[in-house]
Amino acid sequence: MCVRLKLVTSLNRFEFPTEEIKLLYSKRWGIETAFRELKYDIGLTHLHARKEECVLQEIYAHLLMYNFSMRIAMHVGLAKSRGKHDYQINRANAFYVCRRYFWGVVCNIEAEIASQLLPIRPGRADKRKLIPKSFVAFNYRVA
Repeated sequence: MCVRLKLVTSLNRFEFPTEEIKLLYSKRWGIETAFRELKYDIGLTHLHARKEECVLQEIYAHLLMYNFSMRIAMHVGLAKSRGKHDYQINRANAFYVCRRYFWGVVCNIEAEIASQLLPIRPGRADKRKLIPKSFVAFNYRVA
């Protein structure tokens, strides 16, 4: 079954054909996944500060933790698999392990990250389990 999707954009279709837009979006995919990890795995969905300087400080702290965690995770050696699957790093767990390192709980970061690898299963497509969230008002901040 062939499904055709419509592409909605404000770009001129004669200057930017569909194939070029697809290529540009594929190049941007790494940035999109980094934003998703920053929001959900690192915790940038909720800011705790109200002053602009403090909000910026909190954002920079999260970015610093993201960069530190990814730098450490990329140094973890992945052994070649002889089994059914190849393995990849569990990034959400890597962020958690790096946070625990700063708390003084974990001593050997790389060994801890390497113990929580995930199998790569090509062609797997599970239906997403979305949980709708209600609107959160900011009335509690009003004094």
